[in-house]
Amino acid sequence: MEDIRAKAGRGLKEPNIQELENKVVSLQQAKKDLETDIMKRKSLIVCLHKDFAARQTEASQLERKGQEKEELLQKLQLQCEESKHENVRLAERNKKSEDLISQHHSEIWELKLKQQKMKLKFENELYSMMQQHKQLYADIVSRHLLPPPPRHKQPSTCIWSSHPERRSANRVKRSTDSRT
Repeated sequence: MEDIRAKAGRGLKEPNIQELENKVVSLQQAKKDLETDIMKRKSLIVCLHKDFAARQTEASQLERKGQEKEELLQKLQLQCEESKHENVRLAERNKKSEDLISQHHSEIWELKLKQQKMKLKFENELYSMMQQHKQLYADIVSRHLLPPPPRHKQPSTCIWSSHPERRSANRVKRSTDSRT
C-alpha cells in the first residue's frame, strides 16, 4: 500500500475501496469465465484427441484393407495371366488336334478311295474271269456236246450291269445264247 500512497503522492489519487472491490469481483468473474473457457477448450481438446485417435484407427484399417485389396488384385491379375496362358496353350493343343483329325480324315478318305478302286479292279477282274470261264465252258460244251448250265436271271441291281464291259458281255452272251 505504501507504493500506492507513494504514487498517489506524486499526483495520483488513492483508489477507492469500492472500485477495488468491483475490480476484484470483475477480475474474479473474468477468471471464472477464463477457467470455464479453458475447461471447454480442454474438453474440446479431449474430444478432438478421441476423434483423431478414432480417425487414425479408421485410417489404419482402411490402409490395411487397401493393402489386402491390392494383394487380392495382384493375385487375380496373376490368375488372369495364368488363365490366358492356359487358354493359349489349350487353343494350340486344340488346333493341333483339329489338324491331326483333319489329316486322319484325309487319310481315311484316301484309303476308302483306294479300297473302292481295288474293289472295282477286283470286280472287273472277276467279271473278266467269269467271262473267260463262260467262254471256256461254251467251248467245252460245243466240243463235247454237254448240256448248257441252267440260266439264272441276274437282278438288275447287279454292280456289273452298268459296267461297259458287262454290257458288251451281255450282248455277246445273248448272241451265243441265240446260236445254241
